[in-house]
This record gives sequence, C-alpha cells and structure tokens, in this order.
Amino acid sequence: MDKRLITAISAATLLFISCAGRESLEEIPPPKISPPKITTMQNDGIDTAAANRASRYRWEEASSLLSSRNDLSKAETLLLGTARSKLGDFAAAAKLLEPLASDTTFLLDDYVRLALAEAFDGEDSVDRAVAVLSTFGGSDLEEEALSRRYIYLRGAGKISEATAALDTLISRYPSHFGAVKAIAEHADLALLSGDTNRAVQLYERVLAKSSGGYAVRAASALDKIGKLRGRNLFLGGRAAVKSKNYASGEKWLTRYIASGTKANAGEAKYLRARAISRRGRYSEAIGQYKKILSEKSYNAAWTKLGIAYCYRKIGSFDKAKSFVDAAIADGKGSNAEAEALWEGVELGEDMADYAMAADYAHRLSRRFPNHDLGDNGAMWAGLASFVNGDHSAAAERFSFIEKKYSDRIFVETGKYWCGISRIEAGDSSGGRALLRDVEKSPIRHYYRYLSTETSTGIVLPNPLSSRSEHWMTYEDAIEIAQGALSEAGYKEVFLSTEAKAAARADLLAHMGLTDLAETEFERWTKQLDIDPPTRLALLSIAVDWKLTGLAYDIALALVRDMGGYSTAPTAVIRLAYPTFYAPDVFAAARRENIDAALLFAVMRRESRYDPHVVSGAGAIGLFQIMPQTGKNIARDIGDGDDFEKLRLYDWHTSLNYGAKYLADLLRKHELPESAIAEYNAGPSPVKRWEKTPHAERREAFVEGIDYRQTRHYVKNVLGDYYAYKELWDGSL
Repeated sequence: MDKRLITAISAATLLFISCAGRESLEEIPPPKISPPKITTMQNDGIDTAAANRASRYRWEEASSLLSSRNDLSKAETLLLGTARSKLGDFAAAAKLLEPLASDTTFLLDDYVRLALAEAFDGEDSVDRAVAVLSTFGGSDLEEEALSRRYIYLRGAGKISEATAALDTLISRYPSHFGAVKAIAEHADLALLSGDTNRAVQLYERVLAKSSGGYAVRAASALDKIGKLRGRNLFLGGRAAVKSKNYASGEKWLTRYIASGTKANAGEAKYLRARAISRRGRYSEAIGQYKKILSEKSYNAAWTKLGIAYCYRKIGSFDKAKSFVDAAIADGKGSNAEAEALWEGVELGEDMADYAMAADYAHRLSRRFPNHDLGDNGAMWAGLASFVNGDHSAAAERFSFIEKKYSDRIFVETGKYWCGISRIEAGDSSGGRALLRDVEKSPIRHYYRYLSTETSTGIVLPNPLSSRSEHWMTYEDAIEIAQGALSEAGYKEVFLSTEAKAAARADLLAHMGLTDLAETEFERWTKQLDIDPPTRLALLSIAVDWKLTGLAYDIALALVRDMGGYSTAPTAVIRLAYPTFYAPDVFAAARRENIDAALLFAVMRRESRYDPHVVSGAGAIGLFQIMPQTGKNIARDIGDGDDFEKLRLYDWHTSLNYGAKYLADLLRKHELPESAIAEYNAGPSPVKRWEKTPHAERREAFVEGIDYRQTRHYVKNVLGDYYAYKELWDGSL
C-alpha cells in the first residue's frame, strides 16, 4: 500500500509525491520539497523519452523509441500500442495489445482493453471490438466502454445492435446524453435503418423540444429526405436564425411563407428578413421589413429596429436614427426598446456623434439596468461623454455603476473612469482619491494597475521592452504557500494514494497519457474530503505528474477554498498564476525579445494551461492557434513544408509559434492592447477600432471594442500580465 503523509501544515512540513528513479520531463523541474521520495507501483521501466513524446502527441517518435527495444514493460507495451493506433497501424497495435488484454493483474487492464477495441475497430473488426467492450460490467470505465460500443456499431452500419447499445447506455447512464440529444441519436438510427416514419416522428419531437443546434440538425435531416414540411419548416427556420445559420434559416422560412400557412406567418417573415440582413443584403431586407410593417403582421418595434440596423449598415444614418427612435417609442418598456437604445449607441459611434451615443446609452442604463445590455449602456453612457469632452457628465454617469451594480471588477472599472473623468474636469483630488481606492483592490485586474500608473506616475511595463528573469520555481511557490497555510492554523492531513484511481493516474501520467491521467485523477479526488492543505497536496502531485491543465484548476479551487481573491493569502493567489513550462517560456521570450510574463498571461486565458484543448472554432493547444495560422507561422520560420495540425498539440511547438506570433503583433502595433486584440479577433476589426477617436487613449480603445469577448479578453490578458509582474517579478 502506497500512502503519502501530508504532514502537519502547522509543523511546516509537507510530504508530497515524487517518483524515484524517474527522469523529469523537459518543461517542469522536479519538486524541491525535501522529504524522502516514494516510488509508486509499476512506474519503473517506463521510457521517459517515449512518454515525453506521447504527452506532446509526437506518436511517430514515441513509437520509434519503443519499437527499437525488445524488453518492453507492460506499461510500455500499452503505450506503444496506443502510439501505433494513433498512427493508423491498427493491426500492429492489436498484435501488441491482445496478449496483454487478459492480464487482469496489470493496473491498467481496462485501458488495455479499450485500446485493443479501438485497434480492432480500426481494422474493421467491429465484432471483435464489441466483444472486448462487453467485458466492462462493473468497471469504472463501463460508461466509456458502452459509449464506444454504440459508436463502433453505428459506424459499422449495424443499426439494430447500435440501437440496443444506445438503449443500454442511456438506461445505465442517463446523464451521458441530454434528453434531446438522445432522441436525435435514436432518430438518426431509425433513418439509417430505413424506418423513415419513425425517424420523422423522432426528428419532429426534437424540433418541438429544442430551438437550438439539435433543432437545426433535425430540420436538416428531414430536409434531406424531403420531409421538412408545414410547421417544422418554421421551427427549423427559427432555430437556424437563432443559431446564426442564416442561409438555412432563410431557405426554410421562405418555403414556409410560400406554403401559405397563416400560423406564425408574421414571425416567419420577420425572421427571414433578419436572416437576409445578416447575410449582407440590406436593401432587400429593408424592403421585406417595410412590407411587414404595411401588413401589420409582426411587432412594429422589432421590425423598425431591423430597418434601423440595415440603414446604419449602408450608411443612411438619418433614416437609421428615425427608425431607431420609432422602435424605442413603439417598444416602450420591452426588450425591443432596450435593443433599440443599444442600436442608437452603435449608430452614434458609427457617426462619430458621441453626444448621441452618450444619450442613448444613458437612457438604456437608467431604464434597463438589469438587461443583458444594461451594463454596456452604463459604461458607454460615461465613455461616450468622456470621448465627447463632457468630463463632468462622464463622471456623473460612471458613478452610476457603483450605485447600481455589485460585480466588483465592473464597479472598480466604473470608479476608475469616474476618477479620471473628475481629474479631467478639474477635480484632481477627488479623482485621485477614487483611483487610490481602485489601486487598493485585492483583485488583480486591468484597471487596478492603470490606477496605480495614474496615481504614482510609474509607467506600467510594456511586454515589448520589459523583461522577466530569475523567478522562483512553481515548486518553491508551493512551499511558500505551505507556510501561509501553517500561519492560518491548518492541521496535518493524511492522504492515502492506495485508491485504484490514484495509482492509475500516477502510471498514466508517467506514460505521457496525460488526458487519461487527468480523468483518473479527478475520479480519485471525488473520493476525498478536500480542505486547503489536501488541495495543496493535490496541486503538488498534479504538477509533479505534469498535469498542467488540471493543476491550474486545482490552484483556482485552492484560492476559492481560502475565501477568494479578496481574502486568500498572496502566496496562495500566486499559485493561481502558474509558471508551467517555465524554462521553455523564458527561452522563447528571449528569442523573440518579448516579456515572458505576457506568454504566461496568454496561456492562462487561452488554454488554462491545457496543451491538448481544442476550441469550438478549431483553435488548438496552449496558445489556441488555428491550423492555418500554424501553417503560416511554420512557413515563416522555416519549420518544414509538411506541417500537420497535430503539431499544435505539442506544447513546445505551440509555445514557440505563439511567442513568434505575439512578438510580430507587438512590433506591428503601438499599443499592446491592439496587439492582443488582433491575437484574439484578427486584423480586420482591429483596423476599424484603431480608427475611432477614442483609440488615442489605451483604455478607451479597449472599451470601444464592440466584440464583447475580445474586449474582456484584452483586459483579462493585460491584467494577468501585470499580475505576473507583481506576483513573480516583484516589479509592480
């Protein structure tokens, strides 16, 4: 039994895991904690170089390293079989794994069988794959096995068996699929089996229950078989417009309208006009909206708002304003009025009429403070007044944020802007008092640091000219946090790692199969009663095992355990700003002549330090690089002509490419804010944002970004950059 004693925090000693005889991977040095190292089960005999390549998805290199030997351990055999499957050599993988699959004494026997089933499926031996997956009854991995069984059978066209597998999966694990997705899966199976009538019935149920992506999926399936008719055309079209699939929405709604069905005809016409406008055919959309008005077939406020939007897009600003005001009047007290007021703000910005924008925003913030757009209105009521030179009005309007909203960062944003507005209006002492309040914030955010700069006159570091060197290691930071917990009076904790999930996580991590290791690690932690010292122990283990994405999540949880950023000790908060991959980060920063602290900040926001994460848009890895961008960077730096997106899962490649891309953007733009905005949103919108009058002031440029996600991204990355400089560099 392998037990690890996390000794008394109050006694200032903490015993963490570290595997004896294991060569550390390149990116993170081994812990510097002093107690004796403990060797865990079955970790001996793992080729650390092969494990390193596997953790970076360099499967060909991992396979080559292991294939050159004849004395593979069980763990290495599983790793080699996994690598061969990833390379598409399923026959070789099956040959390696099949003898090992019957060894129930091997800690990872379930994973061997999963890998063997994958190899059989890859060989088109689905019956053999299903036979293997049928042996998981009662296993921790039974849900995964049942899910794969369903997928393999469906992929092989064995529909009746796939249906039975799906039913078994849903009955044993009801939460695996949501209710609507389960219906959609059954509908797909019915269609594949040739039972069109049942498929239609099930797809219609999906349309009745969902108005999002699954509804669009159901409507598309019905359309392909010529069964999308009647009300389902309307439901599918409405869902498509809501999901921003405007082409499908326009097509289906046009057919619904042409059918002459009276029910929902007005809404269908409105939604079609909206789809047309969002596809850039503004004049055509205006004609359709006006026809709706003449027919009085739909809500006048929403229809006039649609017309206003189209006129703004084609530059007919006077007409746009007329329809904005009409929509506000017709929609009084409704969501339509709130949306129309925000349309007025955007119109004022497009016209560079900031007095107009301020007026609409002020009305929006006062009438609809709790609307989704209410905070935008409150911010723009002050910002537009500030840009227009009316600093007294700006100060009064920014002060409303503190009175009405509770989110601390938003309140302090408003207080910062109120402060600089009062300074500009001549009330220097009052304004600086507000800035000092923001400067004292326990939350390390963008405006806290700008307040410090304005109050002290000390210029904030620029990531293109500042440098970060000689930071303590993350392991040293853990030891310092240990002392902080001791001072808080926490007692010793006894943490046993004899649980099967813990041992599995350990072994999988040392094999480089980090995604699987994280799953087992989380399974293990669900069995524990976790208090702050236990959480700190788990953090140290995750770091030692190179589970960086999971380690970051644990660090955030530790901050929450200690009361959040407002009350947690600085030594604990520092851990929530990790320095994983530090040697390579500093090397890349030196090579590109930028500040390493910015690279850490970008990783924190882009990937949460998960080197294998993929976004919904297809961005990959630590720096969330799109495959085409990666290909361009590879070409620019002479990194071979055979670029494959699999490279971006390699933290080392992602780091080097991300550093190169960021360095180029920092040199391209005068403001770091602009460079970071382009990293997130691309060059075209940044060109537009840089042309606005408020772009002359860095924080005004940020608040003027009309992509909400990008606006917050820029503030978050730069806030994190300054926090890294403060917490690790000591330069702020």
